[in-house]
Amino acid sequence: LNGFRNAGPYIHFKSFSPSDFIEYAVRRPVDTAIDEASNVYFLFGESANVVVSNAGATVFRQFRGGLFDRLKTPSSMALSGGQLFVTDFAADRVRVFDLTGSELLSFGGNGGKDGELRGPSGVLVTDQAVYVSDSGNRRIQKYDRAGKFLLKFQTDESGIFTPAGLAWHEGRIYAADRAGRIVLFDEDGNFLEHMESPHLKSPRGISAGAGRLIVADETTGVLFYDFAE
Repeated sequence: LNGFRNAGPYIHFKSFSPSDFIEYAVRRPVDTAIDEASNVYFLFGESANVVVSNAGATVFRQFRGGLFDRLKTPSSMALSGGQLFVTDFAADRVRVFDLTGSELLSFGGNGGKDGELRGPSGVLVTDQAVYVSDSGNRRIQKYDRAGKFLLKFQTDESGIFTPAGLAWHEGRIYAADRAGRIVLFDEDGNFLEHMESPHLKSPRGISAGAGRLIVADETTGVLFYDFAE
């Protein structure tokens, strides 16, 4: 993974503005996800809600958690197996919803012990595990899909300072480090290597697909890297 590339044949489909969500309060979009029916899930950090639209960009649902347990400051989400995993930065928890917005479970809780979180800022879900960027504790934690703690990624070798977005590709975990690099681990948390580039300044969001790693950098924009080099 060492080649910076142009974006390629990506086609602009639609831009969304607050007027598209006129029925709902929407402030500070932080993440998106798409389900198998092509419905789009928008996560908003400041208004602390998830808003859902269909493939035609018609909004038809929002959810915010339970009446007495609302989302506080959601920061990222991942959709897998009909479940939406949302990191709640201010609540120090990962909250799991079905696609209608009913909450199924939550895990984490404030602290620095195994399984506890301080400012979760990224989440990756595979068939077997959930990986969470525990930014306040400067580490990544791995849980099973029921929220049971499995292990933590040691950061002494990796140099991670502020982990954010996470992505998976061919058995490797790619972690965006807000300090300006991408850090690679295997699925058991063993550090593999750093990826550094003059284009990486403050990477936050990251995803893998179609042979590419796509990085949303708050300073330089959207970056595309080819895996096959």
